[in-house]
Amino acid sequence: MSKPARRCAVITPVGDDEDGFAATEASVKAAAEYDRGGYEEIVHIRIDDPRGSMGVAQSRNLGLSRAADAGADWVAFVDSGHQLMPNAFQQVTPALMAYDAVWGAVGAFDPESQRMRLVRDTIPAFQDLPVLLHRLRDFWMGSFYFAKLSVERELPIDPDLGEYAELDHLLRLWHRFKCLKTAQIFCVSPTPPAMLSDEANRYIDQFIFDTPLFVPVRYQNRT
Repeated sequence: MSKPARRCAVITPVGDDEDGFAATEASVKAAAEYDRGGYEEIVHIRIDDPRGSMGVAQSRNLGLSRAADAGADWVAFVDSGHQLMPNAFQQVTPALMAYDAVWGAVGAFDPESQRMRLVRDTIPAFQDLPVLLHRLRDFWMGSFYFAKLSVERELPIDPDLGEYAELDHLLRLWHRFKCLKTAQIFCVSPTPPAMLSDEANRYIDQFIFDTPLFVPVRYQNRT
């Protein structure tokens, strides 16, 4: 049996949006105080990149190194300006022993009603790569998720892939490890989600072409 998760490092790359980071930092602290779930300790790691010279890939990989130095078992990536739900750590806890990485649904702030609403484009729940490849066409995964540190260090983001680095990393994670997408809200985004571009969809097409996939098919009551 795997040992329980003990420490989670929340990694946030920060550009020049100090107000956004302050909101993120406060939400991480509030969630940790509300319920740490399966973690004994939550640490928040800030990666400063004011000019954006490192980019997402390098800043996140640097965050992984600092998470290892902090003795983390798991990491969570949250963009500056995004806010964790108060029960985020509690919500993910049941999945920690069974999965290597876990994504949730995303909430968004509605300025008209002054309330948080669920982004319906992030609702579907699934745990298979073929379903992910289908869902990515019409739904938004979000950039926030929990993952075992060992998994992320084994499969770091490739900075040479530029704008496709995060998408490539997502696809490779789901191909090699046991991943889960839940319908529970883990974080709130300050802006509405954007769907994948035509170029990103073509990247997925190429991934499908290059990657052997075994999809179960039912035939005469058999799979």
